[in-house]
Amino acid sequence: MGPGLASGRDAYESYMRLLGSIPGQLVLFAFTLTVFYHLAAGVRHLLWDLGMGYEKSAANASAWVAIIFAIVASVAVWALFLLGAP
Repeated sequence: MGPGLASGRDAYESYMRLLGSIPGQLVLFAFTLTVFYHLAAGVRHLLWDLGMGYEKSAANASAWVAIIFAIVASVAVWALFLLGAP
């Protein structure tokens, strides 16, 4: 349910049509990507709080791991969504 629901049925249906369009789906995919990146970066910062990963090579590697994790996790979630997995 989106913000259009509070404005009535017509607004909600317009909102859902927008989300179902290609640009809407791209925005939702980008949102999914940012959520997974934020999760990975949070874990990275927790490791830094524990005193691990400060070396330049480790910091660079963990940055790439966060980016790759975000991409792979987003593609996996959307693949499950598009395939209609329960």
